[in-house]
Amino acid sequence: MIARLWERLTLYLPVVLMAVLALISYWLVRTAPGDKQAETVKVHDSSPDYYLHSFSAQSFDANGKVLRQVQGGLGRHFPDTKWTEIEDFHGQTYGAGGAVLFAQSQRSLTNEEATEMQLMGSAQVLRPELQLAGQAPRQRAVYRSEFLHVFTETGIAKSHLPVDIEYGRNRFRADSMLYDDVSQILELKGRVKADFAAPPPKR
Repeated sequence: MIARLWERLTLYLPVVLMAVLALISYWLVRTAPGDKQAETVKVHDSSPDYYLHSFSAQSFDANGKVLRQVQGGLGRHFPDTKWTEIEDFHGQTYGAGGAVLFAQSQRSLTNEEATEMQLMGSAQVLRPELQLAGQAPRQRAVYRSEFLHVFTETGIAKSHLPVDIEYGRNRFRADSMLYDDVSQILELKGRVKADFAAPPPKR
């Protein structure tokens, strides 16, 4: 279940996380002041209802090959908001032809429907270089920021904090970013700096 969120997330940016069942707990308190009829009072509790310590979750295909993996130092599920928080988050997803994607952050938050995820603190997404037969080489790409916000249903990923992006030998820095997976457009905002590597010498 935890790996389901990671599967949804990796559909976009090149990023993504885990899934959990939402468990809801209610505390009912009966009060009877004076001659009034007893009332049912729902007491709100924002405490986690369960924890995961030093955990790892994997999902496999029909042949037993690992498709996705999630590791965390500590996981908490909050029944009042139905969000899951993971400290020391690390995730990997493996695709066809040797494609692989790595993501990590000090902290992550994911909602119950896996439609929204936040990576916080030294967030990084790495897509290694890949050469597939009959296709142009796919450049290595790295996204770094203190905050990445991903919406899986709309394919939007954004950050209001400075971002550092490496694409091949080129590097880009900006005050913020907005990425649309549908249109494949990455918009860098604020102060933008680009460092383009010199092309390799012709043979």
